[in-house]
Amino acid sequence: MKNIKILSSGYVRRVLCFVVIMLACIKSYGYSLQNHQQITRDAVKLINLCIQKKHIKTLNPSEQLDVLIEYNLQQDQLWRKARLWHFPDNKQFPLEKSATSWMGNSLVISTSFNVWSDYLASQARNSIDHQDVYPAMGALLHYVQDVAVPAHAVPIFHPVRYLPPKADGFDSWDSFNSYSWLEDDTALKTICKQLSSHDKSVADIISHTLNSTLNNILQGWVQDNEQKNIWQNLYPVNGPKKYGFAQYGCGSEGEFGKPIVNCENQKFNVTKQEYVNFASGQRNIALQASAQVIYSLQRHLTPCYGQACVAKQGNDRWLPNADILKELIKE
Repeated sequence: MKNIKILSSGYVRRVLCFVVIMLACIKSYGYSLQNHQQITRDAVKLINLCIQKKHIKTLNPSEQLDVLIEYNLQQDQLWRKARLWHFPDNKQFPLEKSATSWMGNSLVISTSFNVWSDYLASQARNSIDHQDVYPAMGALLHYVQDVAVPAHAVPIFHPVRYLPPKADGFDSWDSFNSYSWLEDDTALKTICKQLSSHDKSVADIISHTLNSTLNNILQGWVQDNEQKNIWQNLYPVNGPKKYGFAQYGCGSEGEFGKPIVNCENQKFNVTKQEYVNFASGQRNIALQASAQVIYSLQRHLTPCYGQACVAKQGNDRWLPNADILKELIKE
């Protein structure tokens, strides 16, 4: 009986320790939720403007906005992220569970999200029920938006520490340039035509967004001028990888916004506007990809009005759960 109590108390201590660690890192996992929400809102706004200006013909997704946001944000629930990591698959450098602690990797079912995003896309494509399509669509938007974030695209395992919590600075960046299509009808017409001229699969949209992010890190944006190399120093796409993951460069722990960045023998003076320009460019990529997913996945739907057409929230079918993930991995 004494041994049982000792074992039990040891088990309880390990569980409590795990809970403390999880609670400590909730904040670091939740920083980017506001950006996910805003990009989703802006994607719906873009589609509505395209409809109003008669640049495209498609359903108005506004009635489903709450569903899109809810299922997008719920992908980030802590215990679900522990099962399904939010990184794209990489055949050349497979992602390994060993990137995290033994306690954490015992929970992992998939180290990349592609098996889940493929499932969601298939479910949305093969249903004409609005209550199926829009929750799947909202969930998909999360991963499309994630690959516009450098640390997800490279990839770099983050947060880099749990106690105290340390988030990726780009994830939580909240200062952006205004959208050109809000101020310029020509820019709006161009982006609307881009939406309607391509019928890409969701997998293609994710792949294109990922490659655009990697290219922007390596080449910089035109407006970066002499600072073009700063991004590939902060996010070393071609740097050494351990367990499939790179590390933040320049001694960074994911900071984004520092005015002076020291990278080995090179010093960069980076203005806030240069950070804003880079973040805005990536935000624009995420927005266009999100709008393209919405446009593509609702093309086969017929109009449906009223609450009977709006999905209920919290349906586990559209949230990463162990049963579905394990079945998908088997396949």
